[in-house]
Amino acid sequence: MSTKLTIRPVTANDLVSIFEIETQSFGTESFNRRQFRYLAKSPTCHFVVADIDNQIGGYLILTTRRNSKVLRIYSIATKPRFRGLGIGEKLMNYTKDFARINAYNAISLEVKEANTVAITLYQKMGFTSISKKMDYYDEGENALVMRLTCKV
Repeated sequence: MSTKLTIRPVTANDLVSIFEIETQSFGTESFNRRQFRYLAKSPTCHFVVADIDNQIGGYLILTTRRNSKVLRIYSIATKPRFRGLGIGEKLMNYTKDFARINAYNAISLEVKEANTVAITLYQKMGFTSISKKMDYYDEGENALVMRLTCKV
């Protein structure tokens, strides 16, 4: 079976599918629909989806801050039935390319300390853990702060 993966900007029509992925991936800590609508329109966000044969297989939200050369991965998720197909890696490579093209010095993210699948992907992509945020998530779970220094 041949599949075509395209990474493209989010549209308003994608938000229902993205919200499904979000709740399947993050449960009680999910963004709500209003937050997604805001992020999709925010000038400080770069919001894209992984489109697989006209289905949303995942999404990525990058955030920027004025006068900062650090790009932040605000949220990234893959639809459960599409996991294991390399979508997360493709979204991470997209992030690296975006950072290089826009002259960012580093990429940062937070991840649940217990999310070993995501941590393994981030380490594979060159990220290292630089600190820990205690009780960062709603259920009192810690977050690892990870960072990748970019070659500009």
